[in-house]
Amino acid sequence: MLDRCRSLHGCRMPLLPWCGWRRRVTVACQRLWRARIGCLPHMDQGPLKMVHAFYYEPVGSTELVPADTCIHIVGVTEQAVVLVWRATFHPSAAPAATVADSVLASVTLVARSSLPMASTDLHSVHAPTDLAYFQTPLHPPGSHVFKTVSHSGTVTLWHCASGSLATSLPDPAHDEACEPAALVWVPVATVDLGPTAVLDTIVADALGKLAVVSNAAAHKPSPSGDCEVSVWSSGASGLAMSLEWSVRLAEQVVCLDWLLASDGQHLLAVGTLSRMMVYAQERLKSPSDASTWTQISCTQLQPSDPLRTLAWLHHGSLLVSTASRTMMLEKWVATPDQGVPASIFGTASDLNGRLPDHHPQLLIHYLLWGRYDVVKYNLSLLHRYASLIVGAATSSTSSSTGTIPDPASSQIVLDAPIPLWKLFGNDAAQDASTPSNHDALFAFGDDTAARDTAVGSFSLADAEHLAELLKRATFPRFGESDRTLLLALIDTFGKLDEYHKTLDDNGVRYLLFLSLFLFGRSADSVQSATASSPRVARHISRPGMPYTSQPSSPSSTGPYREADMTGLTTRDMAWAFASESQDTLVDLAARLSPGGKLLWSDARDLGLALWIRDPATLKRTFETIARNQYLGRGDDTRDPVPCSLFYLALGKKAVLLGLWRLASAHPEQAAMLKFLANDFAEERWRNSALKNAFALLGKQRYEYAVAFFLLAGKIKDAVSVCLKQLRDVQLAIAIVRVAKERTGRC
Repeated sequence: MLDRCRSLHGCRMPLLPWCGWRRRVTVACQRLWRARIGCLPHMDQGPLKMVHAFYYEPVGSTELVPADTCIHIVGVTEQAVVLVWRATFHPSAAPAATVADSVLASVTLVARSSLPMASTDLHSVHAPTDLAYFQTPLHPPGSHVFKTVSHSGTVTLWHCASGSLATSLPDPAHDEACEPAALVWVPVATVDLGPTAVLDTIVADALGKLAVVSNAAAHKPSPSGDCEVSVWSSGASGLAMSLEWSVRLAEQVVCLDWLLASDGQHLLAVGTLSRMMVYAQERLKSPSDASTWTQISCTQLQPSDPLRTLAWLHHGSLLVSTASRTMMLEKWVATPDQGVPASIFGTASDLNGRLPDHHPQLLIHYLLWGRYDVVKYNLSLLHRYASLIVGAATSSTSSSTGTIPDPASSQIVLDAPIPLWKLFGNDAAQDASTPSNHDALFAFGDDTAARDTAVGSFSLADAEHLAELLKRATFPRFGESDRTLLLALIDTFGKLDEYHKTLDDNGVRYLLFLSLFLFGRSADSVQSATASSPRVARHISRPGMPYTSQPSSPSSTGPYREADMTGLTTRDMAWAFASESQDTLVDLAARLSPGGKLLWSDARDLGLALWIRDPATLKRTFETIARNQYLGRGDDTRDPVPCSLFYLALGKKAVLLGLWRLASAHPEQAAMLKFLANDFAEERWRNSALKNAFALLGKQRYEYAVAFFLLAGKIKDAVSVCLKQLRDVQLAIAIVRVAKERTGRC
């Protein structure tokens, strides 16, 4: 017998309404329960472990009362046999009849099949209850129809092979004449939780995310009540599920329940004997970060009245049942710091919801996709919005106090809404010179800000003005690194127009990340006085990802490695490698370097040795670096030692000898002049250079040792020192490429 659906654990036929289907699903389900379907036909397979109902929306139906309303009922027996019934309702002939007045016409067994598993190992079967189960041939009901739990702790999620019950089953018009179909069920995800999992507490949401309670020992709870709550999920490939997050609690967990919010947020309710907690997932800062869940709500219960079960209701409230009472907890979360309660949905959205349209991570991806017009429109809209917010606050403060407001005072800038037509429109089909009625957002009043800031136009002057406005504004969902990244993006985007004339799209993308990195590095130099200052440059090129330059050697003392050196990622360098404007990029890299001088530390951070394809261009760049290493960056040291490696790699020993003649104040001048005057084509002098190289290695002067290895013609040894002692892969690659260009061999 099918009974009325209950919103508690143990319910046997939950059918959840959603969105536009709310009215039809609800009334059809109410009518089904009201009809009290009798014994389901062909129930000779034994008792059911699970029974669940799915509403079938007729394809192309636009009528308020469709000709026939179908509900599929899926049941799984103790012998792992899956049965599917179809309940058909005819519309009532009464005047002004609705779906609620539909008449039950028939209940037919339309499919019977066995799961490919041992029936003796079946512990329980559950269907997810936190997503609407309406279906069409093109929209199957969720990521899985039901899950099975074995006695050994293996959880499997099952779905019909064709993807939808509507396409797998025979036409309703032939229900009576057809034999039950052999529906094929396939596993879509599986995980072995082992003997420590508490099988009765395993819950899955409609998207296939599992929540599990595990004890410290197998098959029995810990004497102290300690247990672990873990979340499992499946990736984009493969059937195996992986551990996403876990937390250890010092008390026994009674029950778990999932809620899938309308914006896709997963909320996990965890109930122990004395309290009820709600966890929400935090936003990942980068794909390599581990998933983190945060407790956003905790409700204490009376010790004398322990928790028995809990269940999410459709509107976000929690139905909690204790030993002596049943109560409903509202969806509002107290915030003592603000004094105003917040919805759990708003709190979860702040942690892992949609980013604002002007968030720098979104803008950077639009630039990678070549959607420059979208970024331009978004920044111009933010400029307009921030001008109004800051201007209104300034006027209000001046009129109320009669004083000039503090320019450093912050104003809250909320999300500036960008029209969806702009996000999904074709940039090529849009004429930026033609004004649009949609661009008249905030077009009111006769103030100066309205005349000076036009939506859709964003010049270099606008970028500078917006940067000044944002220094006086705060963003509720922005961290300090996000704020700095946005300022860097504004500064960079304001200068991109002039580069579009000389660079291709890939060159512009590389220049974007180059400019962002240099902006972040300059911000780091300003913050270097504070020991706890964040390394902004680590978040500039790839938001949330540290730059993956080679780690520094603890014993390196030369100019080629610093203790906290960072650089562009190989992803950013790949844009330059694919660009057809590499000569222009090299010139821009040299011009944008600090002081206008490109040193090896700058070339390594920008990856020049990795992405310059033309050997002649690399050779010219190496010559420029050698000259700048000799001149220094502003201190005019004119020391031949830092440039020795580069000139010898280029085979220009005569140039290096001339520089040593000018180094009259250097203590090693006499020895080097005498040594470099020898002919290193002779074996004896090459052996002498090799001995000096090993002596310099013993003194930990690694860069100078590389120079002497090159002087001795031992390129392999020079590269080995670059890799092992200096840990500078790019320097090793550059030396090999330059040497091959000069000698034709490595």
